[in-house]
Amino acid sequence: MTRQQPSEIDGLAMRAKLGRHFLPPERWGNGWRLHSHEPETTVIVTIDEWISDHTWLHASMSHPGWLPSYDEVKALHAAVFGDGWAYMPFAPPAKHINDHEYCLHLWGRQDKTNVLPDFTHGLGSI
Repeated sequence: MTRQQPSEIDGLAMRAKLGRHFLPPERWGNGWRLHSHEPETTVIVTIDEWISDHTWLHASMSHPGWLPSYDEVKALHAAVFGDGWAYMPFAPPAKHINDHEYCLHLWGRQDKTNVLPDFTHGLGSI
């Protein structure tokens, strides 16, 4: 499997999809950080190898005093994962990490593969 390196995450393409109200992307560890002033929003997207030698993307969005809306998280998903799969995990309390009270996270494999069971199998849709 060929892995995309962190430098190949296209910060400018993400900015274009999120909207021109975001300032130009800045390098952030192994990814990018984008910031806007109206509304005040921070987006961080990083890439790393975690489970089973797969490369995963992590995207987060935060505001200074309120949670991002569902529509904002959908826009983040579209900008980072396109039509691929991403997940918003809920960890047990003992494993929960919260560096920012008003931040939501999406995780997904870089190859956009669905790693969950097909919950619609035999049920139609949920």
